[in-house]
Amino acid sequence: MNTNVEYINKGREILTVLNTNGYQAYFVGGVVRSILLDIPFSEIDIITSANLDQIKKCLKNHETTVIDENKLALFYKAEVFFISTFRKASEKDKKKIKRLHYSESLQEDLVSRDFTINAIAMNNGNMLTDTLNGYRDLSRKKLRAIGNAKQRFKDDPIKILRTIRLISELGFRPTFKTVNALSSRAKYLKDLQLDYLVVREVKKIFEGKHLKLAIKYIEKTKIYKYIPFFQKPLKRLTNRYIEVDFETLAIASFVANNTIPTVFENFFENMKQVEQLTNLVAATSKADFPDLVLYTYGLENCLKVNNANLLLSKRYVKPRKLKTKYNKLPIKGTCDLAFKGEDILVLTNNVSGDFLPKIVEEMEYKVITKELDNDREELKTYAIARLNEILGHKKEYNVFRSIYKE
Repeated sequence: MNTNVEYINKGREILTVLNTNGYQAYFVGGVVRSILLDIPFSEIDIITSANLDQIKKCLKNHETTVIDENKLALFYKAEVFFISTFRKASEKDKKKIKRLHYSESLQEDLVSRDFTINAIAMNNGNMLTDTLNGYRDLSRKKLRAIGNAKQRFKDDPIKILRTIRLISELGFRPTFKTVNALSSRAKYLKDLQLDYLVVREVKKIFEGKHLKLAIKYIEKTKIYKYIPFFQKPLKRLTNRYIEVDFETLAIASFVANNTIPTVFENFFENMKQVEQLTNLVAATSKADFPDLVLYTYGLENCLKVNNANLLLSKRYVKPRKLKTKYNKLPIKGTCDLAFKGEDILVLTNNVSGDFLPKIVEEMEYKVITKELDNDREELKTYAIARLNEILGHKKEYNVFRSIYKE
């Protein structure tokens, strides 16, 4: 991906195209917030007075994908931009959920947004439209909901998780009214399915630099009670905070619920390893890390399993103790063997086969379990003995038998 400077400059080109065709167009949301805070951003949102058909006509030489009736994704010069038409919130009566409708007013669009810090628009000349004092809240590190927060959180409970995500990402503290709305409307989270959007928000919460503060508000508002799949590890984390990543939370949740929902496959590059670590946590009732487990899974994964144990209220080993035990292992990997696979190939005159990894694996096991010392001569003697046992009876290897017996 290009740098933020290249990315934003391409965004300015899009604003220019829309402006040239007679439409208003602005950067809005996270990108403006990030520019003002001088922090990196990963996506750019643009709002415009043009409707979707007009947007596509202005940018007809570039691929677009419609997301909903007011929003599309634009693929422009190897980057993705999200472009929405101005919108406004309306409500026919109090019993009906608010819906977003097309508007030609920038002001109506900004008022329809969730937080004041996300309701700052920036034009192509870097001029800001900030009618809701979002810049002031940015300066004060305050998270202030726009309008009736209780109603908005009830209508769209995913915004509750987004609030916690912003706390985690920015380290901002929500206003008293916003916290009150979170507490009173947290119960509506239970109505959400464990889908991509929910898991993505939880993942972003655990990727934030201010996770500890976010957990504080998860505890204060009792949000953890209403996210059943993550409830047990989240509650434990509110009682005893430790630095954990999303993968650790997920593994603990898989064990607590005795299932791995398929939606999580979208969030891990190596799902097989995640499943292996989940099985390891599930199989151990105590925090038992014998040398063979430490060697097989590695220190980083064992620390992750150890943290998952804590989130499940299992026995927990102090990380320093685990690191010390790992550092005392006679080898950390195959490359540490004093007599390696290439040395075995010398014995066989470079004739290889399935026997080679088998013997190397046996040497690893015996060194880790202290049946053999990691000594070159001792391992060579073992390798020769095993070559004779495995290959000695095979005619095609008879020519090497004298070498094996050296």
